[in-house]
Amino acid sequence: MSDAIDAKRAMSASTELLASGEYERAMHILDQAIKDCLDSGGERSWTRTLCHHAAIIADFAGRPDLVKGYYEQSLAFDPENARALYGLARVYLELGEAPIAEKYARRCYDAAKQGTDSRNRIWLELIAKRWPQLTA
Repeated sequence: MSDAIDAKRAMSASTELLASGEYERAMHILDQAIKDCLDSGGERSWTRTLCHHAAIIADFAGRPDLVKGYYEQSLAFDPENARALYGLARVYLELGEAPIAEKYARRCYDAAKQGTDSRNRIWLELIAKRWPQLTA
């Protein structure tokens, strides 16, 4: 079966588990899907998408350690991914580690400024709200 179909199934199943508060099971499904995608040499975009989805569920579960881990794993495939960089900036800020948060926020801002993805506007706006000194 293709990575796309497997990834979509994993995301759908994990979303259902998220809705019922079964965070650990949801993350387990995503961890397995990430592993399968990596083992198959699958598309990086699916691995990145699965990591981002898992980070969101980890956030709902109140597990900043896992949120960081999933976003860091995503950056291994796409080091200047604005979504992952913003996610790391946000989680470090929530953990009270402002200097590290600002470092990731700066990278996010730079990546979004240089990128061609139409969604980059969102990251630029969020950075401007939380870290206005970076956009001055």
